Amino acid sequence: MYLFPAITAEYRQKKEARAVANERFKQHGGQKPSTKTIHKRNPTPNKIEDAYRYVNDPSKFKLYDHGHTFTLSI
Repeated sequence: MYLFPAITAEYRQKKEARAVANERFKQHGGQKPSTKTIHKRNPTPNKIEDAYRYVNDPSKFKLYDHGHTFTLSI
């Protein structure tokens, strides 16, 4: 479970596309894919507020004293 699933999905999609482009370059040559670092975009203020409400709702999120967390089914 991710607090920002859309950002995580977008990031993974970009990483997978980069891996495919690199593999295609290795096999067929052509223009070398970009080596520019892929950064996750920052969440919007509304998404941050939603995440804050989520982690502070004891029916959905629990934090133990020893630092481990888990989410409850929603």
